[in-house]
Amino acid sequence: MSEKIIQINNSLNNNSLSKKVNIDDEFNSSFESDISIEYVNKNEEEEEEEISEQMKKISKSISTILIELIELTKNQKYQNQNDIFDTNSIPNMTLYDYINRIIFYTNCEENTLISALIYIDRIAKIKKISFYNVYKLIFTSILMSLKYNEDEIYKNDYYSQIAGVSIYELKKMEYEFYILVNFNLYINESNFMKYKYALEQIND
Repeated sequence: MSEKIIQINNSLNNNSLSKKVNIDDEFNSSFESDISIEYVNKNEEEEEEEISEQMKKISKSISTILIELIELTKNQKYQNQNDIFDTNSIPNMTLYDYINRIIFYTNCEENTLISALIYIDRIAKIKKISFYNVYKLIFTSILMSLKYNEDEIYKNDYYSQIAGVSIYELKKMEYEFYILVNFNLYINESNFMKYKYALEQIND
């Protein structure tokens, strides 16, 4: 397992963070049109009510890890940061609500979410994760995990509506994501279980 995830997990469990992460207060800006989901009729509260408690717990754990991952890597320097995953400004919707929305509209499984986090952790070794790119990265990661692990798959025009991007942009996001993970979506069982255990510990 990545040292970043271990560090995050230990920090949360040992209460050594300088302040408690408050996911609902992370953002102040509005969604840009390149990551809008205006076609959606349900609000965040209605969507959350229709998601199982277990999936909401995993969603909260993942959003907490992503926020801390951003903090851990904010001073690191990487090349070629301006890319398809960047947004013009930090979205207004919290990561927790955004992941819940993805869960609601894709009906993805628990293992798909865990695998998506593993892919993000791989990417974090070579790419700086920020509040400007994490939304498209986590969406693409969940989508790639879903397509790799699950049987019920929809067409890309449906997923593009959830992400608020064109079909062309979605395909480009998928391609760039494959490059970032070196065209390898396989996760061995031992590694998967380590991440699953780490997620379970965060909000217990």
